[in-house]
Amino acid sequence: MNSLLAGKQARIVAGGLAAAVGYVMMYPDLLGIPLENVTLLPGVPFDLFGGIVFALGIFLIAKAMQAD
Repeated sequence: MNSLLAGKQARIVAGGLAAAVGYVMMYPDLLGIPLENVTLLPGVPFDLFGGIVFALGIFLIAKAMQAD
C-alpha cells in the first residue's frame, strides 16, 4: 500500500473517531450518561468542548480528503 494513501486513511479514521467522541460529548444522554451539570473548566459546559472536538474531527476529515 502506498504510504501516502495509508496516511490519508489514518487521518480520516482519526477525524471520524474525534467527531464521534465530540458528538457523544455534546449529547451524552443518547448513551444514557447523565452529565447535566458537568464542567471541564469552571463556567464552561461539557458540551461546548464536545462541539469543539466534533468540529476538529470534521476538519481533519475535510483536510484529509482535500490533500493529494
